Amino acid sequence: MSVSEYNKKAKAGNFVVAVAVLVCGIAFVLYRVGLLSKMVSLNDMATALGLVAVVLLFGLVIAYQWHINAQRRQLMDRDREISFVQSAMDLHSIVTVTQPDATILSVNDKFLKEFGFTKYEALGKKMDLIHANLGDKSVFEDILKATSEGRSWEGRHAARTKSGEIRYYRATIVPQFDDKGTHIGNVSIRHDITDLRKAEETKRTNAILSKLHDEVYIFDSETLDIVYMNERALERCDWTAEESTTKRVMDTDAGFDEMAFRAHTQPLLDGSKGSVVIAVKQTKGYVEVHTSLLEQLDGSTVFVSVARDITDRMAIDKAKMSSVSVVSHELRTPITSIKGSLQLLEAQAAESLNDSSKSLVAIALRNCDRLMFIVNDILDMEKIHSGKMEYDRKTNSLNALLEESIEVNKGYGDQHGVRFNYVPNGDEALAVCDRDRMIQVMSNLMSNAVKFSPKGSTVEIALHDDVKNWCISVADVGPGIKPEDQTRLFESFSQAKPADGKKRVGTGLGLAITKKIVQHHGGTLGLKSEVGTGTTFFVYLPKLEQMAA
Repeated sequence: MSVSEYNKKAKAGNFVVAVAVLVCGIAFVLYRVGLLSKMVSLNDMATALGLVAVVLLFGLVIAYQWHINAQRRQLMDRDREISFVQSAMDLHSIVTVTQPDATILSVNDKFLKEFGFTKYEALGKKMDLIHANLGDKSVFEDILKATSEGRSWEGRHAARTKSGEIRYYRATIVPQFDDKGTHIGNVSIRHDITDLRKAEETKRTNAILSKLHDEVYIFDSETLDIVYMNERALERCDWTAEESTTKRVMDTDAGFDEMAFRAHTQPLLDGSKGSVVIAVKQTKGYVEVHTSLLEQLDGSTVFVSVARDITDRMAIDKAKMSSVSVVSHELRTPITSIKGSLQLLEAQAAESLNDSSKSLVAIALRNCDRLMFIVNDILDMEKIHSGKMEYDRKTNSLNALLEESIEVNKGYGDQHGVRFNYVPNGDEALAVCDRDRMIQVMSNLMSNAVKFSPKGSTVEIALHDDVKNWCISVADVGPGIKPEDQTRLFESFSQAKPADGKKRVGTGLGLAITKKIVQHHGGTLGLKSEVGTGTTFFVYLPKLEQMAA
């Protein structure tokens, strides 16, 4: 029984008491003035019993009223207690009352504050207001099923705020039934566990990462402040876990180049790549670093870099390249001699040779050029590995450099029926680079584009302003490169299998050399390819003012 019902009974009791008191008062007054004794005899048994009955009735009424007031006080105390509990719950819990079909009937202020809705926006809407567009609707369906069967539901679930943020909750949802057993609604109580879940995931992830043999670095994608380092990384840097959180990723090595790193990871930020890989020489040796971009629960992004020590591997590769280099040097002299003899034969004995012999001489000359090209690539790669490649870096106009590169490769394009198209950039487009090495880079990219382009097509070359960098692109309309082949495209002696299945001649060193040269200039080399559409290579070079900074 509610307090209001007891108040009604109390009012009725008060009325009865008032009537009883009035009757007794009238009887007392009449007795005092003698009227009552004149009207009836006090010895009359009926009169005596009547008076006794009146007195007893008066006593019963007073007792009843006392009982009603006592119960009312108890109910008021309980009502205050419930109100207190409700206030406490509103402070710490999200409370909603819904119809059986999840239509919202009422919400507390905590719900409105947590999810960012007004009462007008929430009331009358379905609970998928916060459950919609989360992919997995099974939890929402489980809740409806359990409550419709008369069972309470407890568990964790994700929900989306008005702003689109996804948060996580622990919920208890209790069905309500009327006296006839009809399901009339549900009461839901939720607690935000987003921070708890994040802490649990972080703890679990850190436990896994801490035992990895490779070094793991997690750091903010904007500030580059370190968020986490595993045991292996801490050991190399000689830091404690507490010290690492006060550092930036540039502090991990004295030779860390922030500008080059930002250019290297730009494809992750613009979404053109899912991960990037680079091999760098650090103070304690060579490492191969795989970096990815990770979005956290709060919407912020971090870089996750996994560094693997490849010092031993580099030493083995260096030994291999050194051996190959010796052989290449030994081959260079006889190849040059053979080529000279063939050129002399072609020039002086042209009239005495028949067409078949002339064809054989031409083929031999082309093969000599091909062998010399291979030898030069091998020697260049050996120089890069040993750090002996020389660079004459000066300020150059990229417009002029590209025009010269096109002129150098025009003859090769004409042989394959492919033309180059380039419209000079209107900006000055200055960069610090070794002109000959960058022409070598562009020649590798342009010759590859020609090699994979169909006859009669055009290779598009462009120069774009990319904020802190100049971006040179070389695009063909060839068969494209499959995604699984793109990752190993820049490895030495590696050739990706063309999507059309046709084999092209090459050493498998051109792109590896190109990438190393670009990286030495503080730039990055990337590609975008779609099977059946074509491939575009991108060279990012720091602007002149960036190098000066």
